[in-house]
Amino acid sequence: MMPINRTKEEIVAAVSQSYSYTEVLRKLKKSPSGSAHIAIKLEIECLGMSVSHFDRYRSFRDEKGHFLIGAPALPLSEVMTEASTYSRGALKARLYKEGLKTPICEICGQDENWKGVKIALILDHINGVRNDHRLENLRIVCPNCNAGLPTHCGRKHPVGWVKPESERIDKRIGNHKPILTTRKIERPPYEQLLQEIRDLGYVGTGRRYGVTDNSIRKWVRNYEGSYTTTSHNPDIETHTSS
Repeated sequence: MMPINRTKEEIVAAVSQSYSYTEVLRKLKKSPSGSAHIAIKLEIECLGMSVSHFDRYRSFRDEKGHFLIGAPALPLSEVMTEASTYSRGALKARLYKEGLKTPICEICGQDENWKGVKIALILDHINGVRNDHRLENLRIVCPNCNAGLPTHCGRKHPVGWVKPESERIDKRIGNHKPILTTRKIERPPYEQLLQEIRDLGYVGTGRRYGVTDNSIRKWVRNYEGSYTTTSHNPDIETHTSS
């Protein structure tokens, strides 16, 4: 189980200012994984704190309490942090949309068109830590400039750099199982995922986590340990989101 390693005062403050266990973990700078949820629940129980004010779907409702169509994206203030769990592809699109970045290489000035062919520019992490999404650590580069960077493909990292634990690969030999430590996005607990699908649909749930609706379906299949279609799952009602 993931240790919380936070003081009583920090936990009390985070709980009082949050509306879900996930929000508490984010305020404590912890990745909202399944084991972290278990750990923070135990911490809160030991402290005897009430969570009666929790409402994890609060941000999905309008002022009248009705569910909104689709799910609101996480605020950039929560996304652009160190040890972020947000998808880099989704982040690049949001940076363009918010006007924080433009599709032009910040090193050579190359845009997305090269000899009449559209190319994909890359969201580079200057310090080589690919989940450090602070704005000052991000820049847009073209494939050519990216290949020459000292941090390209982990070629070289700053002195004292240690690979984040969340990105370390489990190399134990045995029956193949999903390697959770290589995931770009921490998945919510199974029951939470099912409830969000019921309330928001696959598209809305995917938008919430910065992934596609097909990715959400794969998450469900992985939790169930099979490759059957989720439409056969009695726990999920048919829900169409536009």
